[in-house]
Amino acid sequence: MLFRSIRPSLECNSNIWNPTKKYLIDKLENIQRRFTKRVPSLSCLSYSERLSALNLEPLELRRLKFDLIQYYKILHNLTCIEPTSYFQFHYPPSSSRNPAPFLQKSSNFNHCLESSFFFRQLDCWNALPLSVKQSTSLPAFKNHIKTHDFSKFLKAVLQLLTVFLCEIFYLCLPYGCHICTRCRRRPLASSFPGLFAYKLLLFVICQCASWKQ
Repeated sequence: MLFRSIRPSLECNSNIWNPTKKYLIDKLENIQRRFTKRVPSLSCLSYSERLSALNLEPLELRRLKFDLIQYYKILHNLTCIEPTSYFQFHYPPSSSRNPAPFLQKSSNFNHCLESSFFFRQLDCWNALPLSVKQSTSLPAFKNHIKTHDFSKFLKAVLQLLTVFLCEIFYLCLPYGCHICTRCRRRPLASSFPGLFAYKLLLFVICQCASWKQ
């Protein structure tokens, strides 16, 4: 059911509406998370372990790859869209370390354009090796990005790291901050800055804990 009806509906025309806000990314990811949780033999595993067992990818990663595939089509004139009409190219000097041209954000770029298709994956596209961007065919490009690591461009993965770090700091709170002798003998949360940090960490943990389910 997930493959036949649910996931195609979630990914239909994702090039147009692909969200960039973390809370929207999580809402979409929670659908696949709940479906994989229903597999009896995998219910005790974490979400990443369930995806690995089922040979699935996070929905955010799949949408990112769909965007890159469309970038490839446009930049290689496989669509009716003229590349120079929507993309701005920068050509470094031939003496530079990497003389290959890359895409850059226009001078009028602002946060309102951050989720636009022609801006949201520019950094990811530029990070691809030149051999991948210059693939001889679309199937070859798809095969190359299958094995490429995009983890640093996934916001959900960054949230997972945030949860891990927050839990470490949370466990250390009762023992004090150990920065100066004045606060070494009292919990970090007993001072006002410490109390603020304590509440902030708890809030982040509560917001991000769903990733581990």
